[in-house]
Amino acid sequence: MSGQKPRRLVALPNFSPDEGKCNCGCGKITSDNMMLRLQCFIFLLEAQMKCKIRCVITGPARCKAKQIQVYTDKGFAVEDVPGSYHLGPNRGVGDDGKPGEATDVCMYQINAKGESIAIPRAVVAYAAKKSGLFGGVIHKIYDGDNSEFVHLDMGPVREL
Repeated sequence: MSGQKPRRLVALPNFSPDEGKCNCGCGKITSDNMMLRLQCFIFLLEAQMKCKIRCVITGPARCKAKQIQVYTDKGFAVEDVPGSYHLGPNRGVGDDGKPGEATDVCMYQINAKGESIAIPRAVVAYAAKKSGLFGGVIHKIYDGDNSEFVHLDMGPVREL
């Protein structure tokens, strides 16, 4: 691609450059492709719901050490910690150093008074699946755990 003009960089209005980084401070990031899809999803929700939307990333990219911590904190043995698109496209098989391709998010409507109102997980999941922006839309398996996040990733199309 020699001779190609420089590509444009686009700022994402709903996200700072640090959002989507691993919580441990290692610097692992969520891929630009995933973050751009998440921004597009916010634009779609805003158009559908006719209000501003706030997205909180509760589960960003993860390094292997953070993945182990997340699951051992839930009672998993280290050898039973599953792979995840949070680790990258290979789901943590080997440490390829690639950006994560998943986020866990909570979405909020911003009303006329500027107050945030949580959008139910099922509503976010339905809109995400319908958008076609994500492969994995994982929400049903979290029923009963009192959380409102939806897992979105760039893996194969599936819903759990």
